[in-house]
Amino acid sequence: MKRMAAKVVINLHIAYRRSLARDKVGADYDSAGRVDYNLIRSFMAIPEAHYFLCGSTPFMGDIQDALEAHNIPSKGIHTESFGPSP
Repeated sequence: MKRMAAKVVINLHIAYRRSLARDKVGADYDSAGRVDYNLIRSFMAIPEAHYFLCGSTPFMGDIQDALEAHNIPSKGIHTESFGPSP
């Protein structure tokens, strides 16, 4: 993913809630812990940016609500849920 992101104008941030022992921060992922609005806010410098989020349904709802509450239009928020359905 990082090599692909380097070829286009994209800011890729990989966060692992639980990394494996072999995973190295800075090489395999960028931060540890759950993605929240405060982390995403650090990427909000470009008003026309699009946000591509992947995670569980509750996570997607929380982040989408936070982005929309801060005037990010829903057309710029793209989600892909995984895990058990609610």
